Parts: sequence; C-alpha cells; structure tokens
Amino acid sequence: MLGPELLIELLPGAGTDELDRDIARLSPPKPGGHRAAPVAAAGYAVAPRMPMTTASPPRPEGGYANYVEELRAVRPDLIRMAERGGPPPQLFAGGSYPTSTASGIDAAVVAAIPSWRGRAAAAWEPTLAKAHALVEDYADPEFSEWMARQELDRHPAVQDHVAQVTHWAANSGVGKPYAVDNG
Repeated sequence: MLGPELLIELLPGAGTDELDRDIARLSPPKPGGHRAAPVAAAGYAVAPRMPMTTASPPRPEGGYANYVEELRAVRPDLIRMAERGGPPPQLFAGGSYPTSTASGIDAAVVAAIPSWRGRAAAAWEPTLAKAHALVEDYADPEFSEWMARQELDRHPAVQDHVAQVTHWAANSGVGKPYAVDNG
C-alpha cells in the first residue's frame, strides 16, 4: 500500500495544521497502533509530488458509483452537456455493479467494495487469489476511495473505464471535442 510518506515530499519550512490533521487521519496506523506524527511538528512543509487533481472530490457516503459520478461532482457542466448526446458508458454491462467476474469470485462480494476503482479491478482480475486480495484491500469504507485512487488509477480495468467516459464526455453532445482533465 502506498502511504502518505510516498505521496508527499518533505521540504524544510512550515507545515499547516489542516494538512497535518489530514495526514495523521489518513495515515495507516504504525506498528503499535500509533498514526504518523504531524509533519509541522517536525518543522517541514509538505509539497505534493502529484498534481493536486489527484485529491478525491467530496464523495457521497459509500463512494462513487463510477467515474461519471466522480466527474459529475467536479464538472457537472461537462456531464450535463455530454448527457445531451446519449447515456454515459457503464462501469459494467449491468451498470455500476458486476453481475459476474473474471476470476469466478462472487459478484456480490465485489459489489460490496465502496470504491468503483476497487470494484472494477476486483471484477477484472483473472485469478481468484488476486481478486480476493483486492476485496480485502478495498473493503474498508473509510479508506477505500482514497486508497483506490492512489493505487489503482493505472489498473487496466480502471484505465479502460476512464478512457470510455473521457471519450464519451469529449465527443457526446457538444459538437466538437471538449478537453477533459483526468487528473
């Protein structure tokens, strides 16, 4: 799992209390049950290594159903325009939840994953062991969306869905290609 220490770069300077609280809240517990110490206490400022667009927009309880819903939270105008040209692509053939999986793992188990990225990856995985590992890794509703956004954006199933939605949003209902920032 990628921890915040791999996602941020520490630089000499002053940190912020809000950022320290977020890092402490989102950091996985260290051995012994203690979370990461606030960065500002160490006298460091935090600079992201990744573009700021990697932060998840505010999400509904239980995570987003799919990438369209995630985009709708940050770009409602884009989604409204694209919907004029037709319905958006679905994450799975039956909607946002799988009816079957490549590995044979029960689709209801995969459907219980709060993150759409986690559901897509777990349903796509051809081996039962890998699918079970993804279900275990992304079952926690508190961290599922955040962890999946950090770890699964390069997964083939996630990239496929993002590409389909991006193409749909760029070419549906607007008469000319429209730039979509994937983050």
